[in-house]
Amino acid sequence: MAIKQSQSDLEIKLQGLKDQFIEGLKATKLVVNPRIDNLTLTYEQRRSGKEILEGCKIIKLGLKAALDKLYKGNVEIHFETIEEESKRYKARLELLAEGEQEKKLAYEVLAKINEFITFYNQAYSKKR
Repeated sequence: MAIKQSQSDLEIKLQGLKDQFIEGLKATKLVVNPRIDNLTLTYEQRRSGKEILEGCKIIKLGLKAALDKLYKGNVEIHFETIEEESKRYKARLELLAEGEQEKKLAYEVLAKINEFITFYNQAYSKKR
């Protein structure tokens, strides 16, 4: 009984973290309409200026490097273009874990990504 309760608690925490992550991503002012489904983020890049391209590049490269360093190949992030014209993109996390371990790893990884996005917002808010 306790195991089932802790699983649902973890799922609730994971959903809450996803919501925080979406809010942090919106606060970057680099993307619009971010949506997360399981471990896939779909978003549209804002259309104005060089700052947007540079900011998105910083986040993509920074996240890839940070996750590689922290998880040594157990976590991969892939960025894909859905539609170039409308600037629609997808970021997909792949985790080398199963079952409950996958949920725990997903929570940990999303927490790290959330920290990264928060740091980006703090570091670059002075430039805006």
